[in-house]
Amino acid sequence: MHHWLESIITFIYPAQCRCCEQYMGVGKVHYICDDCWEQIEFISEPYCEICGKPVEPNAISDHGGTHKCRWCRQQHPKFSKARSIALYEPTLRQAIHLFKYESKVVMVKHFAELIKGAAPGLFDLSDYNYLIPVPLHKSRYAERGFNQSELLARELKNLFDIPLHIGNIIRDKKTEPQFSLETREDKFKNVENAFKVCEPEKIEWKNILLVDDIFTTGATVSEIAKTLLDKGANRVDVFTLARAG
Repeated sequence: MHHWLESIITFIYPAQCRCCEQYMGVGKVHYICDDCWEQIEFISEPYCEICGKPVEPNAISDHGGTHKCRWCRQQHPKFSKARSIALYEPTLRQAIHLFKYESKVVMVKHFAELIKGAAPGLFDLSDYNYLIPVPLHKSRYAERGFNQSELLARELKNLFDIPLHIGNIIRDKKTEPQFSLETREDKFKNVENAFKVCEPEKIEWKNILLVDDIFTTGATVSEIAKTLLDKGANRVDVFTLARAG
């Protein structure tokens, strides 16, 4: 439905918040009320310095002056660090669902406000040569009509003037949706060798910030980081809206 048509409809039928179901003001088309937005659980320290997973203070081990969670000490992800803005809890979960599966792209403007406030505290954004959104397979792009990670990356570009690099890394293999797989091992196997860099010379010695909506196991972004590093990238970090795992 067009945004302007939704605006007209909500003047006649005030919208309900998709989280708490309370009625919002006339003309509101943002789907989630202000009270629920204020319930977003922002991630703060302590967290793993590699994957950004929130942990209890006694759950982090100090090995050689670095603070890593158990998974990162054992698995050694290919990205240098990953950071997420907030937990994948009810408000943000519903917002991402609206954005991703109900094509409510107006939600990206709310996400941009979160990004604007949080991203500078998570990364030195001047370090990056490129933003690269996690690519969709062409069949999934055709189904959805947009790449949610690309829309988020465009907001980062507009806010912080970092070049956006699209189309060079592609999802060459159609994979099962990660949420449909039960184990961490299955998720990593599912995306193994799924990505391809078309023009390696364009990423050689570049520092790259990967952009995605949700970090769960890190399987997808770790595989992309591996692919980019194998083709000459200098460093790959990861930025996501939400942390689910």
